[in-house]
Amino acid sequence: MSTITLIGEVASCLDSMKESSEVDSTIVEKLNVFKNEISKCKKQWVTDENVSVEDSFLMYHCLRNLELIVEKAQARFSQAIKRHENPLIIENAMLVFPYVFDLYTWLCSLQGKVITTDIRSMIWKRLRQLRNMASNVSLIQTTQEELRDINLERMRKEFKDFARTIQAITGESESSA
Repeated sequence: MSTITLIGEVASCLDSMKESSEVDSTIVEKLNVFKNEISKCKKQWVTDENVSVEDSFLMYHCLRNLELIVEKAQARFSQAIKRHENPLIIENAMLVFPYVFDLYTWLCSLQGKVITTDIRSMIWKRLRQLRNMASNVSLIQTTQEELRDINLERMRKEFKDFARTIQAITGESESSA
């Protein structure tokens, strides 16, 4: 399914829910498919050896934020379905998802292109706008929710390796001075 088709399906479902004031249970699966597409795009950016570390990190950060916002929306829609509520989540999603769609399509369109300083600035600006809007309507994950997927043992090991590398570099520069 193309990105445009997928976004159209999610947007159409949101519009229908707004009109009916009822949560459509198919939104959860549609958002899952969308989240998987975001993950694929994130992987492409991270594994592309032609992309600088700076740009790779920026794209990873943006796409990870998109994943987390979509996950939060999925959770809130699922909760609304279980409770048989016609909730505020529909209105909240209608406010946030235009920003989600905009940032996602823009990041995808940049693959294979040179990322200039102006483009980087615009990406950060759009991400801030998205995060602010998502935060205003409680569609941003808490720190605990963000950290739940992190393997703490692996993070500790990588941090220790990083610290040893810094120590080795610092020790080398001190001995050569």
